[in-house]
Amino acid sequence: MHTFLSTRRHFVLATGAGALVGATALQAQQNHGAHQPLSSAEKEKQAFPFLSVRMFVEIDSDDTKGVVSLVRVFVPPDSGPPPHVHSREDEIHTVLRGHYRYRHGDEVVDAPPGTSIFMPRGIPHGFKNISSEPGEHLVTLLPGGLEKMFREISAANLQLPRDLGKFDTLSWKYGVTNLPFSSLPIPSGR
Repeated sequence: MHTFLSTRRHFVLATGAGALVGATALQAQQNHGAHQPLSSAEKEKQAFPFLSVRMFVEIDSDDTKGVVSLVRVFVPPDSGPPPHVHSREDEIHTVLRGHYRYRHGDEVVDAPPGTSIFMPRGIPHGFKNISSEPGEHLVTLLPGGLEKMFREISAANLQLPRDLGKFDTLSWKYGVTNLPFSSLPIPSGR
């Protein structure tokens, strides 16, 4: 029960921050012209690879003076990143399609479409798309900037486990510590 209340409280705090994020994004859009409207399918085609997923940067932190960035993530079935800990940013994940399972510290949360989860920095976490269908979610990063790590790792064409050392080095550069999958297991199946 404590887990649910904790997540709910953090989500309320994140909702208050959402007004600031929305205002900043609107200002960035006004300063840089209108964004091209693209469907989710078009964004998926333009997305860049990051480990086992694909990513599309909706809002770059350069356009918000570092306040926020927004990344759309396309996740194959039974896939997700290794567990990790952020030291610099909080994350809000909003599931659009697929069925995810999140592990945030000791919490395990099932997340069907429409679920939003706030994950503050400093707590180990990971997720997996546990459905048999492709997943899609949005990651709001507060403050922004981690999209630069995603792009840098993608440009280096890093793959796990082959490039674990390089992956860890680039992650540390951005304040992210990767953990072994076994340290934060995510139960499979629905």
